[in-house]
Amino acid sequence: GKKITIQSKQNIKTVMVWTSNGHRMIEEKEINSGTFTFNITIPEKIFYIRVDMADGKMFTKKIGIQ
Repeated sequence: GKKITIQSKQNIKTVMVWTSNGHRMIEEKEINSGTFTFNITIPEKIFYIRVDMADGKMFTKKIGIQ
């Protein structure tokens, strides 16, 4: 698998990761840290990551894994 790390200067509240076909892989709540690490263990190539910050801001990113 591949190891993915999300880093932020602000605390991360929630992280959701899902595949391009809509399968939710990860939903971690109440992280309250500036760093979150997870492993991709399935053979998908495209993933979407949603990060909710402690200040209420939300970010979504499409990533490709090789």
